[in-house]
Order: sequence, then structure tokens, then C-alpha cells
Amino acid sequence: MFQVRALADDLTCATNRAGHAADLRHKTEERLSQTHHEDLLSLLRQPLTYAAQNIVLEHLPHAVQTEETARDLLAGLLAVDFRVTPRLDHSDPYAADLHTRRIARMVRWFFTWLVDPRTTKYQVPRLTKYLRSIASSDAPEDHHILQELLIDAEENRIPDLPRETWLAATRALYEKAHAVQRH
Repeated sequence: MFQVRALADDLTCATNRAGHAADLRHKTEERLSQTHHEDLLSLLRQPLTYAAQNIVLEHLPHAVQTEETARDLLAGLLAVDFRVTPRLDHSDPYAADLHTRRIARMVRWFFTWLVDPRTTKYQVPRLTKYLRSIASSDAPEDHHILQELLIDAEENRIPDLPRETWLAATRALYEKAHAVQRH
């Protein structure tokens, strides 16, 4: 955990425009490239600047070297509903919108790269629950995630998920639409 905290401090310094930021950023990125995926997820839960979070997110895919690592990462991401970065202060609508869009893009990337080809029958219930929850949610983050996954996705980029997962998401969207119409 000490390494994670030290890495978080270095990332914060590396995104600072003053001083020797370029050298520090290069050294920090070298360390990130050798960091285990679980430590990268822990790092994302530390108080980091937005730019530092983006650097870590860029390194997360490269930390997955084996099928077992990919399954571990998928299980970890499903356990936290793909929310690996803390919510921003929503007092700045522009920053809040950027953040929700980043979360949506990140989730779409994870779905097309990680979830789709690696979903096992044991992960289907959790995945189904996750998609059902975002389909029935009114949160802006969840709306953007669905838009990235389904509406704005190119035809060949729509995740190939189990039938029961799609049914649960579709049913939740239908129920949400009818609840709005009744009010």
C-alpha cells in the first residue's frame, strides 16, 4: 500500500506544470508500466488529480498480461460496478460532464475489450444486475454509459452479451419509460 501512496504522490507532482514535471512524469510512467493491475485499481481510489487519473487509466489495459489477470480485473470491476474513479464535485457542470463522459468511455472500452470475450456463466448474474441497474437509473453517469454502449456504438462494437443480460437491461429501460409516462 505504501507503493500505491508513493505512486499517487508522484502522479500528482508529474501533472504539475512547474519544476521537473517531464522527468518525473517519465519516471512515474515507467513505474506505472510495471505496476500490477490490482495496485492500479487501488491507485485510482486515491485522491488524484484528474490528469493523474487519466494517466493511470491509460496504463490499466497494459497491466493485463494473462487470461487469469483479465478475469481478476473483470471480477474487481464488476464488484465496484465499474466505478473506479471517485466522483467529482458537481458544482462545476463542465467538469462533471467531462467526468461522466470519461466514465462512459471507460466502461465501453472495458465492455468491448474485457467483458464481452471473457464473460463466464458465473459472472453473468453480476453483469446482468449491473446493466439492469444502469438501465433503470436516472443518474447522468449511467445515462452516458448506456449511450456509449448501445446508442452511439458502431454496429460492430455493440457488446455480445448473454441473452438474459440484454433482456434484463431492455426490461429495465421499458419499465423506466412507462413509469415516466404515467407521471
